[in-house]
Amino acid sequence: MLNFAELERHYAEMSDGKFATIRREDLVVDARPYYDREARRRDLPEAVSWAESTEIPQHGTKAELEMLAISTPDAKGILREADGRRAARRRQLESLANVSRANQGPWNVVNNYRTMVIPADLRGDNLIVWLRRFHVKRRGGLRFSELLVAACQGLGFPLTVQDTTLRSSDDEVAPRFLPYLFLWSIWLTAMLMGLGKQFPIMMMSSMLGGVVLIFLMFLLGARIGYHNLDDPLQGREQTLHLIQEIRERRGKHGDNSVLILRCQDHFWRDIVQLCLKNASAVVIDVTEVSENVIWELKTALHLMAPQSIILACGLEAGDAAELPGDALVALAAELGGDGSNRVQQFFYPQHKDQIKFNLGAKESLGEDLRARLAIAVAYSQNGDPSENRQ
Repeated sequence: MLNFAELERHYAEMSDGKFATIRREDLVVDARPYYDREARRRDLPEAVSWAESTEIPQHGTKAELEMLAISTPDAKGILREADGRRAARRRQLESLANVSRANQGPWNVVNNYRTMVIPADLRGDNLIVWLRRFHVKRRGGLRFSELLVAACQGLGFPLTVQDTTLRSSDDEVAPRFLPYLFLWSIWLTAMLMGLGKQFPIMMMSSMLGGVVLIFLMFLLGARIGYHNLDDPLQGREQTLHLIQEIRERRGKHGDNSVLILRCQDHFWRDIVQLCLKNASAVVIDVTEVSENVIWELKTALHLMAPQSIILACGLEAGDAAELPGDALVALAAELGGDGSNRVQQFFYPQHKDQIKFNLGAKESLGEDLRARLAIAVAYSQNGDPSENRQ
């Protein structure tokens, strides 16, 4: 894998004139921190952070895969297959949407159910674990979960642990109720076709039943939109069952939100370890570092190839693209002095206002993360974690 630390030495050996010819926007994201450090060392005007630039950063699938996947040629194939599944899924949704517009009424519930149940051939089969500091709310913050979900479509399913900022998943709620709504739609259709005229009370009861079902969806949504793990043993079995469903491309969960596990405090780490052992990639948000985040990072480094680990970090406007000091110390302790160069790094704007005038920035960020996930999956399939450690 390309070692970007060599760029720092290369920049240091350049003359001021030659260094000044480098265009920061032409560099891949991982090279920019080293460019910034050298610019500050030379007392040159500080490079503008991509987070506050109005230009779309050109670090999508082509550039990133060519620069980062030198030793993982399978990443291109993995991404190509995932893109094919995602495109087919979008065509399916567009087709169902057209049918729904042409056929309004109770039977529309059938199409809504089909949009939730993804055909096996359009599902990704990779478990992608998302870890972060829990209970951190950001006002006006960019919703990282939306970036992650979009990046995972056709590639795999993101899974995380429940906290106060992420309590429920819509894609876990709707599939549980739609079978009942489907039966109700059949009953209501029969009422509208004539039975309702003969039995007005039945007609009223069927209408009331639909209202009650919809009310229950909203009332119980926050309580059933996750996988509840009551105890360590049951939690382990339920988690393994969910992982098996992902690998076998089955299950009722949709692909438009994060899968959520609700764990008790005394065994959540056991569940995280179990997920990491079975994960194809892990995304750890180190924007806010805590003792638990450091534990998550060290555990991932012990169980997975470093290249299968993506460290995400939110940047304020003007911040240099650098990982927090505590995360760098943990990486150095586990992997040596060049530890930060052996894991993947993904920087994103911490607030929505930073990209509100850049219509393509969010999509570009999602494609960058998607490329990194493909690289992570390739390493998990072909790499041996013990070979990547010192």
